[in-house]
Amino acid sequence: MVKYIFTSEKLSVQVHPNDEQARQYGMSGGKSECWYVLDAAPDAQLGIGTIQDLTSEELRNAALDGSIEALMEWKPVKRGSFYYIPAGTVHAIGCGVTLVEIQQNNDVTYRLYDYGRPRELHLDQGVAVSIEEPYAMPDRVIAMTAEEQLVGSGAPFTLDIVQGQAQPPQEVEGEMLWFIPLAGSGTIDGQAWRLRPVLIEERPASGLTKT
Repeated sequence: MVKYIFTSEKLSVQVHPNDEQARQYGMSGGKSECWYVLDAAPDAQLGIGTIQDLTSEELRNAALDGSIEALMEWKPVKRGSFYYIPAGTVHAIGCGVTLVEIQQNNDVTYRLYDYGRPRELHLDQGVAVSIEEPYAMPDRVIAMTAEEQLVGSGAPFTLDIVQGQAQPPQEVEGEMLWFIPLAGSGTIDGQAWRLRPVLIEERPASGLTKT
């Protein structure tokens, strides 16, 4: 599943189960995801993991009294910032961010904290599947002109950023494939696509491919 997300306020603090945990509750699978930032306000941040190891009780209490926001690691982001969010990672998207979210196609989200908004929380399930520790992966900034694999082995999907020049056809193999255009224009199986982003400058055709 692919989403384009534009935020004017902080989104809820949430977590997703992994495949094994989700199947214990009768669901088809869990949800790992990743974020590629297309544009960001100067003070934009993403919350990923916690600033210290927590117990399940500490996480629950922090979610109840709102201190979970201060216990999360808020990472400043800019255009090209990329993060893979494994299932179990406590996370939130701050305001002023435009990003592409690529995730497993399973509708399973446990909301831990929602800034007082009148929506249901899922503390029992969320605390049970959370990994209450700092995010271990390095910060990455990936230029839109890069050619590399962003998510690889060990994840439930792979993600590559690719470039296509004018005229020559390009083939990408995969049993199931998504093409996520970031800039440019072209055709896929004879069908034209064209993208003129408002928030990112015009560049040669480029995109992300997920299998």
